[in-house]
Amino acid sequence: ALERKDWERAITLKPKDPPHFPWIEADKRDIINTHFARALGYSMLGRPNEAAADIEIMSEMIETLPPINGYDYYVQKMKNQLLVVQGWQNHAKGDSENAISLLKQAAMQEAASENAPSNPGDILPAEEMLGDLYFELSKLGEAYDAYKLSLERSPGRYNSIYGAGITAYELGDMENAKKYFSLLVENAEGGNSKRETLNDARMKLASIN
Repeated sequence: ALERKDWERAITLKPKDPPHFPWIEADKRDIINTHFARALGYSMLGRPNEAAADIEIMSEMIETLPPINGYDYYVQKMKNQLLVVQGWQNHAKGDSENAISLLKQAAMQEAASENAPSNPGDILPAEEMLGDLYFELSKLGEAYDAYKLSLERSPGRYNSIYGAGITAYELGDMENAKKYFSLLVENAEGGNSKRETLNDARMKLASIN
């Protein structure tokens, strides 16, 4: 849901699913991902007040995570997620200045941390989310820089590659737009994706060539 930016689906996700699984307090480090998705979805759909309940639960989970192996690491990750959803909630309420500040803070803290060896990475990189916010605010130069930084930390991410490509294109930098769109199409080769962004990348790549 998050990778495809399917926000309608994101708000329907259920925490502690399946319910018959023997969830324990330590699992808050994983359960928070669902509340993150829901809160983000509501704000992206322009319903920031409905994001409040999940944001409150996220705050409570951070405060009550029991002592576990890697406690400091997981708490920091959870706090970064909270900053991201608070940022987008602020944006949805019309306070984009605070939104940028919160997402910048999340991105800086994320960049200063390391992913655990057994962890696949951040569910949505804060730098990528900052890029999306800048793009939505028509701050294209800042968006481009954010997407490039996201790709340094999380190489090969579809949405960051597309973000870098579309911002370069909008900025008139056709050389880099071609580079990123070509990479996106190459990475998707052999798949059957029907994403609008992939079709857009192909069309813009054709127009550049």
